Amino acid sequence: MADIPALLLAGCPHREVGARLVALEPGVAAGCREMTAEARAMGLAVGAAVADGQPLAAGHVLAELSGPPLAVLQAEDRLLGMVGKFSGVARAASQARELAGRVRVVCGAWKKMPLELKQGLRRALEAGGVDTRIIGTPMVYLSKNHLRVLGSVGRAMDAALAIPGRDVVIQICGETGLIHLEAQEAVSRGAKVVFVDTGRLDDLNAVAGHLRGLGLRGEVQLAFAGGITLDDLPGLASADLDVVDLGRALIDAPLLDLRYQVMP
Repeated sequence: MADIPALLLAGCPHREVGARLVALEPGVAAGCREMTAEARAMGLAVGAAVADGQPLAAGHVLAELSGPPLAVLQAEDRLLGMVGKFSGVARAASQARELAGRVRVVCGAWKKMPLELKQGLRRALEAGGVDTRIIGTPMVYLSKNHLRVLGSVGRAMDAALAIPGRDVVIQICGETGLIHLEAQEAVSRGAKVVFVDTGRLDDLNAVAGHLRGLGLRGEVQLAFAGGITLDDLPGLASADLDVVDLGRALIDAPLLDLRYQVMP
């Protein structure tokens, strides 16, 4: 088959051309490390690349590239989406962190994405100021599926506490009993984080109020998730809550609008 790009450039008078990536709207840079590595693997020189986490204004140049004409043209397809996707996630993460106020924002949904995207998404979230772990210490995470298999909060906590040197994070949905009683049992057995994963504010308030009434609220962090969006965050900033977990609202954030501009 004919190599159409090569044929188109057969009469090109230049041995080297340049290009640059330009932000068309404000945002936060991410994916620049991956973009730089890929560009260099294509035989391109990379200059003036911004660092992940850097705030961007409209018109900001993220990187300047130079190299053989064919490689410069191919780079538009291979580099633009990488930076656009990850920078869009970083921008949404930064917005979420600001909207949530004192409540810490986390996102573990990057783990559910295709393997080739996982690490780039994790770094993009961190570039926007969002944690990718619900707790910073070594932990045992008891999901609602563990509770379904083991049958009760008590049996799940016993299994987790048998593993030494790790804090226990437990996800509750009110499936094995009333949700505030699930929380009470988990905290009384030593859980460090109780994760209310129903998306219902009434459930969160019931858990927080019950634990406060028992004098247990100070012994545990409360986390909340379940279809939370950026629009929900201002209302949660004043809730009796320590951590909010966002998934699709961050991972599915719109691309940052970029232009790939070959220099004349």
